[in-house]
Amino acid sequence: MKTPQCRMRPPRDITSIMGLGLLGACLAITATCARAFSLIGPYASWMDEAKSFRQPDLDIGGPMNFDEGYRWNVPVLTYGFDASFLEYFGSKGVAEVERAIDVFNRLPPASQLDPTDYPTQVIRVNSQAASQGLIDLKSVTMFLLIEHLGLAETERFTFCLRNSLQTAGGFQDLVIQRNFDPITLQPSSNLNDTAFVYSVWPSDDSSRADAFQSAADPSQQSN
Repeated sequence: MKTPQCRMRPPRDITSIMGLGLLGACLAITATCARAFSLIGPYASWMDEAKSFRQPDLDIGGPMNFDEGYRWNVPVLTYGFDASFLEYFGSKGVAEVERAIDVFNRLPPASQLDPTDYPTQVIRVNSQAASQGLIDLKSVTMFLLIEHLGLAETERFTFCLRNSLQTAGGFQDLVIQRNFDPITLQPSSNLNDTAFVYSVWPSDDSSRADAFQSAADPSQQSN
């Protein structure tokens, strides 16, 4: 299977990449970089705000089980820039987006990717930019593209609150896993060789709860 190519149409016929899907090649590509992957798709009925799903300005879908994946069925994805983007970011913003897309276009076919060829430690923190509240447009673009292609945040959905019932002694929580090992394709609580555990905590106003992940070994840093 070949990696999909991203091409830009002329300004007179601009189309944005939208919709949900999972491209098989993209799944393999992202899995090699993350050493774990989570799928995203249309919300199930039980994925409500009380369980920390459907968060405004954060979610476009919910975490899917392995057999609920989605995929693109076109070999070429078309993209463009609207006037508001060009007015705000200018030519430098366009260049950063195209750098992000070039990363995907330069990848080999998914069948040739080997997870062991990629490092697990990929974080580089720019402390000066962080202190000013600045973001890396290239990195954000890559994240959004991956999300629209059908992949979710692996660490966030390693453990998910499926149900929570109030009992006489408190709450009885049902927690499921939506993070998968790229080699075995089995549910996994590991990400980048870091084992995770969880605790269920309510929000400050008790309107919702979530299964919060944390490294089993606090000295380990996840990516």
